[in-house]
Amino acid sequence: MIIKTIVPQIPKFKYVSQKMKDCFDRQYLTNDGQNLLKFERMLQKYFNSKLKPVVFCNGELSLYSLIQAWKFNSNIKNCKAIVPSFTFSGTVNALVQNDIEPIFCDINNSLTLDLKKIKITKDVKFIIGASVYGNIPEINKIKKFAKKNRLIFILDNAPGFCSKINNKFPINFGVDEIYSFHATKIFNSIEGGCAITTNNNIRKLLVAARNFGQLKKGANDVLIPGLNSKMNELSAIVGIQNLKGIKNLVSNRKKVISKYLKFFKELENESKISCMKVNKNVFCSYFFFPIILKSDSVAKFLKYMASKRIYCRRYYTSVHTTTYYKQKIEAQDLKRIPFTEKIKNKIVALPIHSEMTNDQINYFFKNIRNFFK
Repeated sequence: MIIKTIVPQIPKFKYVSQKMKDCFDRQYLTNDGQNLLKFERMLQKYFNSKLKPVVFCNGELSLYSLIQAWKFNSNIKNCKAIVPSFTFSGTVNALVQNDIEPIFCDINNSLTLDLKKIKITKDVKFIIGASVYGNIPEINKIKKFAKKNRLIFILDNAPGFCSKINNKFPINFGVDEIYSFHATKIFNSIEGGCAITTNNNIRKLLVAARNFGQLKKGANDVLIPGLNSKMNELSAIVGIQNLKGIKNLVSNRKKVISKYLKFFKELENESKISCMKVNKNVFCSYFFFPIILKSDSVAKFLKYMASKRIYCRRYYTSVHTTTYYKQKIEAQDLKRIPFTEKIKNKIVALPIHSEMTNDQINYFFKNIRNFFK
């Protein structure tokens, strides 16, 4: 039996091929095609958002453009941003590409941003939250903190599609956020992403930003120095079809998650591992299922599971330890992120799929048990 790290959600090829044939017949493959526009309308209905989400070719450019739009709209020049190191590198890269210096902050046992350990200086203008493994941080507390310190709060919710707080999405609480629709994500459009805002002017800038800064096709007028980050029709078609099945996907996933939570809670009670804390009012969609080992035995664990054809991975490894960013961080800066330092080499991301069978789950749990024996 094989349990893969990722099992992409793929629609029926017959549907996709017919829709693409229509595009070929119309000779319209990209640039605000009818499928993209339909996809945005469907996403607005799904998120119950005031404004239509702005779809991009990937999640990274969604985040880059959302940060750029806020920086441009607020006329901010040189500045810094509070951001957790324990996130995917794309979160921090989007800041650096916008000429914003990242100030790494610590996390707590939710593996998300820890407000208690943050110190603000005058040049800090942004605070970037990250939904790690789909676990949404305490956005209401971050909102209050951001308002008090006059910070722009943006949520990198790239892996958090389907995750909710009190049965609502972060945008419903007035939090600007982005999602990734990459093939590895719970919901995908092969490649893609979107940014969602409650601010009309920010949305206008986002629409321009994905089309070289032009608000209208052929206008030749640049509102913002944007990039070509439009989604093509094939990705929009896949997104539309996958979104139609999202209710069933979430229903199936909840059943699998429930079994994982019960099993790994038992291991935690036996002091074999620690689990990510998820608040009771949060539904975490678990892009991966993280566990924190009690010792630095990650390599041994990965090797053992691979021998059983169960493919786990290290994800994340902390941005401040990567080749580029470790040159930028001072020794005293590490004192600000003690929990990150403590767990960064002990965490393993376990595969969790919406369509896992009982046989697969039992095989997986059996081998986890055998390892800890």
